[in-house]
Amino acid sequence: MVTTKKKYQKETEARLGKIEDQIEELMAQATRSDYDEYLTDMRTQQETAKAKLAELEEARGEAWQVLKSQLDKAVGDIRNALFVVTSGSNA
Repeated sequence: MVTTKKKYQKETEARLGKIEDQIEELMAQATRSDYDEYLTDMRTQQETAKAKLAELEEARGEAWQVLKSQLDKAVGDIRNALFVVTSGSNA
């Protein structure tokens, strides 16, 4: 289970890093104020997810599975929000 936890941590760290890069790029390109607010919210969600990932380092037993579920949901929510913004910016 330790290997699975470490693997998950590395994969999630990589996903969050990619998301952070996308948010930064979108913020640099944002011209509409409604996107600015939306992107700021996404950045907050991303920072919260990073904090959960840090908590995962110390989690033991079933606690890490709970954090994993929370992180999976958070990353999915952020990815969906990124999709909405990038789809909307192409319109």
